Amino acid sequence: MEDYLGVFYVCSGKLYADIKAYIEPRKPEDFCPYVQEKQQWRFVEFGNRLKSWNRFRRCIFTQLESEEDGQLRLDFAKTDQVIYTNIGLDPERTQQLVRAGGESYLQPQTIIQLSHQRGKGELTHRALSEFATKRIFPLREWA
Repeated sequence: MEDYLGVFYVCSGKLYADIKAYIEPRKPEDFCPYVQEKQQWRFVEFGNRLKSWNRFRRCIFTQLESEEDGQLRLDFAKTDQVIYTNIGLDPERTQQLVRAGGESYLQPQTIIQLSHQRGKGELTHRALSEFATKRIFPLREWA
């Protein structure tokens, strides 16, 4: 993920052991809440650099705490996600973003929302694929 193209990105990452080791000792007050409709997450933001990277990225660890119906999840059943982004790390591009009216994109809550929207797009593609490959339409005789 090099930044030579000069674009911002938001992507999901793998939950490596070093990230787990960083998250485990965090106290509940180290996390911030994030609520979208009836679902609730908690998140913490930090910088992270994988071995193959030459620079740090913004990393946001999220953990789903309640389902869409408001049902809380037990600790062992919580869904964890790691989000990486370069938004806000380059001062020049950050100023361009702010001047263009995109200051909200610097907030971790907006980055989480962008990451969640990526998943919704995948669901749409999967639904279309299933529809196209599993539906059998009746043959019609044309006059």
